[in-house]
Amino acid sequence: MSNKRDSIRIMHVFGAMNRGGAELRTLDVVRVLQHAPFHHDFCTLSGEPGVLEAEIRGLGGRVFPLPLGVGFPRT
Repeated sequence: MSNKRDSIRIMHVFGAMNRGGAELRTLDVVRVLQHAPFHHDFCTLSGEPGVLEAEIRGLGGRVFPLPLGVGFPRT
């Protein structure tokens, strides 16, 4: 398996990582691809990580809460 530096980095963007259809389906894909040379990170535009953050971290990903507002993306 490749290390994080040699992996292909993918950023998924959602409102928040809560239990919704697209969010859960994306985690299904991440689970299947976790041993492939991909590294999955998530950006949440609500500024909140959501209830799926612990699972994402368990799969080796990170959640970047980035509130969408007047100062976006400088916040």
